Amino acid sequence: MSGLSIFHNNVRSLKRNLENLQVQLLDELDFHFNIIGVTETKITNSTQLNFETKIPGYEFEYIPTPLASGGVGMYIDNTLEYTVLEKCTNDAFQALWIEIINRDKKNIICGIIYRQETSQS
Repeated sequence: MSGLSIFHNNVRSLKRNLENLQVQLLDELDFHFNIIGVTETKITNSTQLNFETKIPGYEFEYIPTPLASGGVGMYIDNTLEYTVLEKCTNDAFQALWIEIINRDKKNIICGIIYRQETSQS
């Protein structure tokens, strides 16, 4: 891997805004990111995945939120080999950590964290 490109977007509901995210990334920016991080997915423990989350060319890893808002996810380029290191969720925050396997160099650890707005921690 010669370089790693990362994009983050607070989507404020992946179910409602996934199409807008795809239009921004695939059409308007016309740039392929290796990792796309999304926060405030609003994927909850009760709803899980009751909608299509796919973006062509990416695997989707996520951690739901126990509350009405929050939740994080990562779209990881299909060509990358990775391992999920940890998925954490509670009333204060959600976090997802992956390790990208880089055969020629050191592995890369990438994470996305969302702290709940109401959290005092």
